[in-house]
Amino acid sequence: MLQNQSTDEVRYYHSSQNNNRIFERPIHVQDIYSFQTFMQHLEQKDILEWARTQRPNSAWTVQCVTNLTIFVNKVVGYPMGKVDSSTGVPDYIRNNKGLYTLQTRSWGGGIIDDNLCMFRCLAVHKAMMNGSTMLRGIPVESSAKMLFQIFADYSKNKEPIDKFQGILGFDIQHLEACFDVNINIYTLELVNKKKHRFVC
Repeated sequence: MLQNQSTDEVRYYHSSQNNNRIFERPIHVQDIYSFQTFMQHLEQKDILEWARTQRPNSAWTVQCVTNLTIFVNKVVGYPMGKVDSSTGVPDYIRNNKGLYTLQTRSWGGGIIDDNLCMFRCLAVHKAMMNGSTMLRGIPVESSAKMLFQIFADYSKNKEPIDKFQGILGFDIQHLEACFDVNINIYTLELVNKKKHRFVC
């Protein structure tokens, strides 16, 4: 709640998902440990000082913070980016020269039917960061398997590579931390409103 020092006008601001967020980015909570981390971040925030920084100008003073609303959005645990082995990716993605679809193995052959898509993307990303300019010549398969093993060790996942069910939504923050990357997931929408989710 703000009060104007000159006019005594009072303004009350209610919270919503689209205004006045305390944290720059949402915090992903998936277990008791990440919840405790969230609570520590919240306790370390000086809410009154944060409210002062939101004033229109210095003529306004913060009278009080009346409430705090926490919005919780469920992250659905769906696997990321597996290609339908009978059809492959849609033509509008496959024919886009700005995308690497990674739907077939680098040595040719049929459509990939395992769940290592995210690790293939990481393999290409790391190769590009190291100076590669073309997909040809990047050892995508061996790199993807190596990156899978690094992540399995990091996340203490004992699942063998041939039984791996894919990356889930709540795994993304751990992948980002493990490989020191930022990962964005998009939904591509066709003209007929049929949606497909792909990462690769």
